[in-house]
Amino acid sequence: AHLDHGPLLSQRKAAHDAGRAEALSQTQIVVDAAEERLAELAKERKALDDEMEFYRKDPSKAPAKVRRGIEDNAQAVEAQRRAIAGQQDERNRINARFDEEAARLQQLWQARADHAAGSAKR
Repeated sequence: AHLDHGPLLSQRKAAHDAGRAEALSQTQIVVDAAEERLAELAKERKALDDEMEFYRKDPSKAPAKVRRGIEDNAQAVEAQRRAIAGQQDERNRINARFDEEAARLQQLWQARADHAAGSAKR
C-alpha cells in the first residue's frame, strides 16, 4: 500500500509560509507607521516652507523657531527613512532565513516521506 504524503508536506510548507508571513508582517507594521509619520512631517514641512516664504529675500531674518523647525523636520524625516531602510534589511534577513530553512526542511520532509513510503511497501 502506497501512502500519499503530499497533503502532510503541503501542511508543513503552509505552516512554514505562515511563519514567514507573520515575521514579515511585523516589519510592515513598522514601515507603515514610519510612512504615516513621513506624511505628517511633509505637512509640517509645507507649513514651515510657507512661513519661510516671508523671508525669501533674507532667510537669516526668519525666526529661530522656524529655522529650528526646518532642521528638526529634516532630521525626523531622515530618522524615518533610516527606520524604513532598517526594516527592509530586516525583511531581507527574514526571507533569507526562511529560504534556508525551507530548503533544509524540504529535504527533511522528503526524506521522512521517502522513509515512510519505503516502510509502507514492506
